[in-house]
Amino acid sequence: VKSMPGAFEIGAEDDEKRREAAERRRRDDEEAAKARAERAEADRLREEEERAKAEFERQVEAREAEIRAEMEREAKKEVLRVEKERREAEERAEAERKQRAEIERQEAARKLKEER
Repeated sequence: VKSMPGAFEIGAEDDEKRREAAERRRRDDEEAAKARAERAEADRLREEEERAKAEFERQVEAREAEIRAEMEREAKKEVLRVEKERREAEERAEAERKQRAEIERQEAARKLKEER
């Protein structure tokens, strides 16, 4: 074939077509590599976002638990305070009742003494 006239041009065209095909493959490979890198970065960012969300939710749950525990402690303190106040009020009422009974007893004793 090379001895025929124009064979050089045909071989040159074949070389050019091979170079163009090689360039297309190189570009396609570069684009594919770029696309893979972009997908990998997107995956990495998605995982990072998911980890951040999970950590945020964990912190929110922990804070809510702290708040519930504090509210429970405060509620218990309030119950104890109210119970103490009730007990003290009952003790005061009992002391007043005893004092009135003593006064009434003294009054009755005085009247009895006067009647004699």
